[in-house]
Amino acid sequence: MAFWQQKTVVLPVKPTPAGLIFAVRHGKGLLQEKWGPGLCSLTWQDTPLINLWPDECPTCAGMVSAGFGADRKGAAQFLSAMAEWNQPFHDLPTSLSHLEPLLMLLPSGYYLLEDRELYPTDGNGHFFWDVSQQKSLNPATVSVMDREMQYSTPGPLYLLPTQSPAHYNAERAAYYRDKPDTRAIAWYFNDAYLCALLDGHHKASAAALEKRPLKSLVIAPVSRSTKESLTFYNGESLSATAFIKGIPKAIHYSRLNSEQYQACTSSVHNDTFSWPEEFAHCAAVFPDVATASTILEAGDISEKRIQRIIEGQTLLQDEDVPLILEALYYTHSTQFMPFARFVYQHDCGRTYCHLAFTLLAQQPCQQVDDFFVEFLIDDDAYRPDLTKIVDDYFRQR
Repeated sequence: MAFWQQKTVVLPVKPTPAGLIFAVRHGKGLLQEKWGPGLCSLTWQDTPLINLWPDECPTCAGMVSAGFGADRKGAAQFLSAMAEWNQPFHDLPTSLSHLEPLLMLLPSGYYLLEDRELYPTDGNGHFFWDVSQQKSLNPATVSVMDREMQYSTPGPLYLLPTQSPAHYNAERAAYYRDKPDTRAIAWYFNDAYLCALLDGHHKASAAALEKRPLKSLVIAPVSRSTKESLTFYNGESLSATAFIKGIPKAIHYSRLNSEQYQACTSSVHNDTFSWPEEFAHCAAVFPDVATASTILEAGDISEKRIQRIIEGQTLLQDEDVPLILEALYYTHSTQFMPFARFVYQHDCGRTYCHLAFTLLAQQPCQQVDDFFVEFLIDDDAYRPDLTKIVDDYFRQR
């Protein structure tokens, strides 16, 4: 007797300025978030990969704990058949095609795929892979409130592991150190800064050692849905006219049963892995949550806007100066140096000039050398605080 079998398909739906909205029809639901009282667990076939414990207060930090099943394979279980996707990045439609074996494992629904840069830290000052099975407070689990007292969804910035440290291979991490354009794959948790790293743990380790962000293909689920539209974390939306028949607007996540929930809350703690010393302080070079909030609040820091500010075509509010300075610095923007010069030359407040010089001193290069030499030539001892920063800079060069 023949039985009708529903075929799982992945469908591109709508390109966005920074990504691609796609849909999964008849998704297998093997890889999904599951919820319990005060707990969100990303699971593979009911096995927790990583656990988030959100606080009821939207701006209060929740907790994070590693999930790794007893077999200690974590996400490594479902990635063996995905060699095709791990090719040089071309564009998002091509990546969507290569990722189909993974995307078909998701529940039916709409998702956003983006090419992002993520920091190889957990948002809590630690190397991303160094997450304990014991619950620990993590400030990257929350929404933020801007100057207008409005809640903002932070967006993907930090990483959490879905594989046990037992899988760490120093040679594999070393292999990726000179390959900055390779992509990892991550799942974004709404209303947080956090992503679960599905594949690319050694790429992220290499990025941490090289002190660079990790280029990642990020999968984000729908954040809000109504009869008329659905919206993602970054405001990108899909109207009802683009809905595909048979695909739910909201993803129907399962709940953890009592046995699964008990396993998450009373897991055996076997955190005995000792990370090499070189990973101990690597998180310090990346922005913490407070700085990440500043980057978010700085808004548009595109080259076009910064050039308009420098050329006097766009007015700048005083309170925006430190936000833009830090945002440009921590995003490694080519506009950081020109804007820092602008802040000094236009004397945008003593505090702001001090911040500009402090950040410049943390980015030694020939451009900074030249700028600080110009300062010393013209220095009239009017700003001894700046002179000290420059003297200390050259003393350490």
